[in-house]
Amino acid sequence: MVACFSPEGDVHFLIETIDRTQPPETIISKGVIFLDPSSPWTCGGISLGESRFYLLSLVGSRKKAGSVIDVYSCFDGRCLYSFEIPAKFLSIYVKEP
Repeated sequence: MVACFSPEGDVHFLIETIDRTQPPETIISKGVIFLDPSSPWTCGGISLGESRFYLLSLVGSRKKAGSVIDVYSCFDGRCLYSFEIPAKFLSIYVKEP
């Protein structure tokens, strides 16, 4: 899941990524909700552009020789396209032209 918030904290959109994975387990401690650190990671990183955001998909990259990047719209969260980089990466930074 990806959530986008306004500067005031209002939810702009909440989307399910194209990987369709289960949400991570949570741990509640002293009234605070934490993600269970043993839950599987599905995203290796995110890079924010002017009108798009880029997710390094660990799920999409599992059975590939390279790394899969999923590209989403910053306006409504819909998936625009995916592409593969011919190398394995642990993080991402995309510089738009």
